[in-house]
Amino acid sequence: MANVDIKSGSITNFDASPRVAESAGEGCLGNLAFIDDFVPVIDTDDSTSIYRVIRVPSNCLIKAVRVRHTALGGSCAMDIGLYYANSTGEVGAGKTPGAVIDVDFFASAYVASSAQLAGIDITHEAAAAFPLTDHGLPLWEAAGLTSDPGGKFDIAATLTVACDTTGTLVIEAFVITP
Repeated sequence: MANVDIKSGSITNFDASPRVAESAGEGCLGNLAFIDDFVPVIDTDDSTSIYRVIRVPSNCLIKAVRVRHTALGGSCAMDIGLYYANSTGEVGAGKTPGAVIDVDFFASAYVASSAQLAGIDITHEAAAAFPLTDHGLPLWEAAGLTSDPGGKFDIAATLTVACDTTGTLVIEAFVITP
C-alpha cells in the first residue's frame, strides 16, 4: 500500500511560490450567507405547481441546500431546481422573468410524503445536474449557462406527484456572495 500526501487545489496554490490567490469560498475565507423561507403546500395543488421559496444571486457559490417539510402525504414528490426570478427588476438583461433554468438542478423526484423536520441536504442529490466537481463554480456556470446573466435565481420546488396533505415546505441555502 502506498503512502500518499495529496493536496487540494487551494492548498497547492497556498504552497506555490509565488502564492496563487484563491477566490472567496473556493479554498479561502468568504462571507457565508444563510437564506431560508417557507411556503404552504395545499392538498389541492396539482402536480405541476411551482413553489418559489428563496432567491439567490446568479453569481453566488452554493455551499449547501437543505429541505425540510411536514408530511405531505400520499406519494408526494417534487423536483427542486432553478428558475429566473419572476420579477422583471431581478432578472438579468434579455432573460424571461420566471423561466425555468433547470427544474431538477438540486433534486429530482424528491419524495416528501413523510415529514423531514431535521432537514436533509439535497445540494448534489441530482448529481448529473450539479456534480461535486462543479461545487466551487458560480451558480450560473454550475447551471450550464455560458455567461452570468446577472440578477437573481429562484430556488423552487415543482411538484411531480401531487400531495395528499396540506403542509409546509422549507428550503434553506448556505451561499457565498461576491
